[in-house]
Amino acid sequence: MKRLRYLLWGAALLLLFLVTAWFGRAQILTSIAKVWIIDQIPEKADAIFLLGGGEQFRPDKAAQLYHAGVAPLILIPYQRPRTTDILGLTPESPDLTRRTLIARGVPEAAILIIGKPVTSTWAVSYTHLTLPTKRVV
Repeated sequence: MKRLRYLLWGAALLLLFLVTAWFGRAQILTSIAKVWIIDQIPEKADAIFLLGGGEQFRPDKAAQLYHAGVAPLILIPYQRPRTTDILGLTPESPDLTRRTLIARGVPEAAILIIGKPVTSTWAVSYTHLTLPTKRVV
């Protein structure tokens, strides 16, 4: 009988916790997200290193940083062409990124495609580590 009482109290407390968490989920998740979001002005750097992929949004952010004076140079890693690039159906990623940056007002002289063809984030990170610059954003 005593054990049943403890189980009922435990179940009631668990239910209370779950109901409270459910109704407070928006505030709880918003608080957690605020911890993860980094919303600070970047310091001055030697270059802006633009990761591969995300051609729809990464070049725009890089152009904003360039125009804000964060760095005088934007570095784009050279990525191995995809099958659709080789067939001529799509532009190669570095070229598409370069054209997007130019369309956003970044001078062509401030854009540099670097490195050997890479196929993974690890290879892009390794390219970043071998750069002779001191501070890269």
